[in-house]
Amino acid sequence: MNLIHVKASLLPSPHSLFVFEAAARHLNFATASRELNVTQPSVSHSIKSLEKHCGAVLFVRENRGVQLTEAGRVLYHGVRASFTRMEDSFRAISPEATQYLTLAASTSVAAHWLMPKLYQLQHDHPNLKIKVVTTDRDVEPDSEIDMTIWIRDQTFQRPNTWFICDEVVFPVCSPAYLSNQAPVNGVADLCEHYLLHSFDPHRKRLGWGEWFDLVGAGAVQALPNMVLNDYQLVMQGALSGLLSDGIFQLSCCFKTSFL
Repeated sequence: MNLIHVKASLLPSPHSLFVFEAAARHLNFATASRELNVTQPSVSHSIKSLEKHCGAVLFVRENRGVQLTEAGRVLYHGVRASFTRMEDSFRAISPEATQYLTLAASTSVAAHWLMPKLYQLQHDHPNLKIKVVTTDRDVEPDSEIDMTIWIRDQTFQRPNTWFICDEVVFPVCSPAYLSNQAPVNGVADLCEHYLLHSFDPHRKRLGWGEWFDLVGAGAVQALPNMVLNDYQLVMQGALSGLLSDGIFQLSCCFKTSFL
């Protein structure tokens, strides 16, 4: 981290900077005094103190007002830019600043399930600002994330969580794959085909063995030919002509957790 240290002796009082900015903006001490709700002599005194601190004349006094000197213009541009940055910072953290509803989910859930629904959500709530954060692991709601979507068993219980929908898992493949492979007349035939599997190190995914057991095929030993740790890659593999156990509808057993 690069840090800039400025000697305190180089900086004048904040009050004198506010007075200088108003006087330089209006080019009139009287107008600046009315804006700041102080007397004109007070403005003149602050400007003289600032000039003494800087060691430079900042204004040329004229009968109908003042003009900035070259030193005054340089200082005004710096002060105005600093004030603008401060104003932007205060605006960003103010209660009236734009607030986003931040949702966290896996890449596959965000791409295939969440994104298609966000269009309708924003259509129904046009003033709602949404931020989507994809993550490779389940995260807890915190000061940065309002809602997180998890895949859990239906028996999962926790305060401030809501069931969204069930998970529907079934094998998928491209028509091109079936046209060049032996026909699939039953679940048992899948064991003879090229199998893809999505492995997630941080989330439990249904494997081929579990799937065969759930559909009533019994304890089938079906090791996948290829294991990928990204669901998008698995789906792309299936589209490219391989067979995948996929959450094709992505209507999963999601649990949402809110801050």
